[in-house]
Amino acid sequence: MSFKQFIFSGILLLLPIGMVWANDLTNDLTKEFIDAQEIFEQALAGDESKTELAQQKMQALLKTEPNHPLFNAYYGSTFALMARDAWMPWTSISYAEKALAILDKALAMLQPNHSKELLRGTPVSVETRLVTISTFLKVPNFMHRLDHAKLELSTLFDDDAYALTPPATQSRIYFQAAQIAQREDNIKSELDNLQKVISIDAGNRFATMARKRLQEIKLDQESEDEEE
Repeated sequence: MSFKQFIFSGILLLLPIGMVWANDLTNDLTKEFIDAQEIFEQALAGDESKTELAQQKMQALLKTEPNHPLFNAYYGSTFALMARDAWMPWTSISYAEKALAILDKALAMLQPNHSKELLRGTPVSVETRLVTISTFLKVPNFMHRLDHAKLELSTLFDDDAYALTPPATQSRIYFQAAQIAQREDNIKSELDNLQKVISIDAGNRFATMARKRLQEIKLDQESEDEEE
């Protein structure tokens, strides 16, 4: 699999829009973020023409709030999208390295108040870590980010803000946990987490993806039984 094929087969996350404005941001700035994140989602879905615009929108938010961890996380992730879109492997690697550097900075910016600050109904600390975990899991193995993803997932679950997180977002978090388990060939943990995805919010797209993965596991196990 090429670098271009590997990186960013998908991160996130269409979180509920307009549920709750962020505690510490103006309504106008929050609306700008929602607009920027929608463009980011279009780029994430494969529309390469939106990648640069998404990055510009996130960068514009940082001019107003340069130390906001979530804005930095999304801005960093736009470089991972650029890595996905780049033709040359060395260019992809350069963009991916920049993405990871900015994501590390975003994590370092998190403070206790970000567990209470809500943006679209989700605590800023939770979404910042979720964007970061999702990106860490999509970069190639030689960039050694699996352990970082595991650490941030553990921190996320330990954060009191998790209790404030909407079910749709909790479902996505457990989907990331299942992906980590899959990477580690831990079938029991993967099955447990996939079931949690479905039980938390059976109607979202991650539940659909979880059901598909469960079916794949079932078929693999049946095939192994037949070989025996």
